[in-house]
Amino acid sequence: MWRACLESLPTRVNLAKKQIVESSKCPICKSEEENVAHALWNCSSAMDVWSQTQSGLQKCSFRYANFRELVEALMSHYDQDSLEKFVIIARNIWHRRNQFVFENAFTHPNALVKKSRKTLEEYKVLQQKQMKQHGRNAQIQNRWQPPPIGVTKINWDASLNEDRGRAGFGLVARDHTCSILATKKLSKPCLMDPLLAESMGGLYAADMAYEMDCRLVILEGDSLTIVQGIEKQIDRWDRVGMILSDIKHRLVSLTSWRVSHVKRCGNVHAHNLAKEAVLSPGDVVESVDFSANLAHVNT
Repeated sequence: MWRACLESLPTRVNLAKKQIVESSKCPICKSEEENVAHALWNCSSAMDVWSQTQSGLQKCSFRYANFRELVEALMSHYDQDSLEKFVIIARNIWHRRNQFVFENAFTHPNALVKKSRKTLEEYKVLQQKQMKQHGRNAQIQNRWQPPPIGVTKINWDASLNEDRGRAGFGLVARDHTCSILATKKLSKPCLMDPLLAESMGGLYAADMAYEMDCRLVILEGDSLTIVQGIEKQIDRWDRVGMILSDIKHRLVSLTSWRVSHVKRCGNVHAHNLAKEAVLSPGDVVESVDFSANLAHVNT
């Protein structure tokens, strides 16, 4: 369709300009010059097709010498469904034109409209399948994913309570079987800066990996800015930057580590722990070790 709007289809007008053919007349009606608008809309043979469509297009009286202007006019007057029909039918009119020129065959307007209707139905079915698949993929990506065998994943999150002037931090460590190895809740006085709180949560996650003696670890949070700040060599000279630098120094002692980002819906356990922690009185540190008695969760 974009080629049609740019008048770049090999119509007789364009071919005559390049001296490929002598006449610029339409090969079907032989009465007018064949540009894109004529071939797909204004030609009597094209109008026979449009008159058979079961939509407002058959009653359309737009007549434009430029195809792009025609498309713009249709877009301002018709809904998405009618425009999809227009695109499919116009495409098939062009194919019929080529079939007539090169094979001396000519499809009846009713047959062309039926073919177009079937093509549109197949397109919509395929589109729905792709949308469903995309939705399933998005759900999978948004869920918490277990780490590889032998790797510990530690999720962290932070929660702020402006009235109390405190931040709560939630940490949860799990293995490849989704078993919880340990959890930790912390409550600390903190400036009401979400990015600063998330960076502190990342630091506590790195400390937890060190305390648990995790040689292979993935730290995962739902703050993309902090995740990228740990992963990349980004120079920041504020408090957040200093904490990011501390996180990297903590992780150097590990055999292998990486940081990953997950959406909030995939960070539910750590988020709930942070919410509980921020409501705790005073400076609270609550750590639970499940390694001796593994518990399973589905997040």
